[in-house]
Amino acid sequence: MHVDPTLAAFQASYDLVGPLLDADALEQRWDDESVLTEFSVRGLAGHLVRVGWAVLDYSRHEVAGDSPIPAEEYYRTVLAAMGAHEHLEVRVRGEEVAGADVGSLRASYHTARDGLGAFLRDADPNRLVKVFRGLVMRFEDYLQTRIVETLVHLEDLALSLGVTPPDPPRAAYDIAIDHLIRVARLTHGDRAVLTALSRRERDDLDALRIF
Repeated sequence: MHVDPTLAAFQASYDLVGPLLDADALEQRWDDESVLTEFSVRGLAGHLVRVGWAVLDYSRHEVAGDSPIPAEEYYRTVLAAMGAHEHLEVRVRGEEVAGADVGSLRASYHTARDGLGAFLRDADPNRLVKVFRGLVMRFEDYLQTRIVETLVHLEDLALSLGVTPPDPPRAAYDIAIDHLIRVARLTHGDRAVLTALSRRERDDLDALRIF
């Protein structure tokens, strides 16, 4: 059966989480601070594992009769609503997914990965799902944001562990970079993004910075 390229790229990206969780450094640095401010290594690892669980949870029930937002609206909408309290909630959820020890986190990851493998084989990329903050999106569009999330945090976790970041497939890079450029264009406008790409000295808006 043909699998949608975005769905396949997400699965391939999430598969790369496993080797990082198996690294000895994860247990050694479990309680250390990660490369992300105020995020512990265990919380960051839990946050990364939670990406897969969120996809499964949000996709359990298809939404009917709603107009989905464009893929590039997701980050702009969510980030605009993120204050100190919301960022704290994100860190707390990561700690909760991490659980008591490395073993429980690894088990949680493998359960999510196996569930995704079974679900994505038959998933309709055009189905509508209700995701974070009640936003309605096409499933494929939502997975674009999850590929971004996975790739960014794979590097964050690898650097926090002092290991070489994994190299995601080219298709995942293509989707993530294209998505973030579209977010930048929506947020700052085409001229600002063109300037940021071609005349860095005149990029007063830092137009390519999304997070």
